[in-house]
Amino acid sequence: MYSITVLTIIPVFRVVTQDSFWIMFLKNMESAGAIAPGSLSISEKLRNDQKPVFHFMKDGGIFDLGDKKLVVYEMTGHTAGSVCILDEEDRVLFSGDNVNDLELICAPASDREALLKEWHEAGKRIFARKDSFDVCGGGHCLIPIEKAEETLMCGEMILSGELQAKVEKVHFFHAPFYKYKNSRLYNGDFAALHSKE
Repeated sequence: MYSITVLTIIPVFRVVTQDSFWIMFLKNMESAGAIAPGSLSISEKLRNDQKPVFHFMKDGGIFDLGDKKLVVYEMTGHTAGSVCILDEEDRVLFSGDNVNDLELICAPASDREALLKEWHEAGKRIFARKDSFDVCGGGHCLIPIEKAEETLMCGEMILSGELQAKVEKVHFFHAPFYKYKNSRLYNGDFAALHSKE
């Protein structure tokens, strides 16, 4: 498990936000033991009228956290503007919801195939650097590299016409999913995921 103090020497709210929701969320994480004790001491000194400094992320951009640097990779697909963040020092790709074994490509798009192709090309470019990371920190759990690559292969097979979608219920979603091995991929409007049978 990564603690905020291990990830960066900069106080946590310079990295995350000064929003009161996040302060409450991170305090709960600290009390649950998910964040190292003392990481949040700066939160008591913050006031709501203080404005954080925003830096826009772009592909290839670098977050300098003081004792380490994180590289940003764009991977639009799950949402518009989705990114992966690579920590080469600790060999972790923070992939968020970009390569789960249940992948939802839900970014708004008039051309779903073009969006899927953009997502897949970004994934291929990122995973061409897989010698730089040992695991993917997904949005819901750690994802082995092989599992993430299986999801990317599912996208490739959709684009080549080798896979056809089948309507099925997956968790609480009911929609047309493509399946490759144990990975499923949905490429459509988010609202359609919750359609009735």
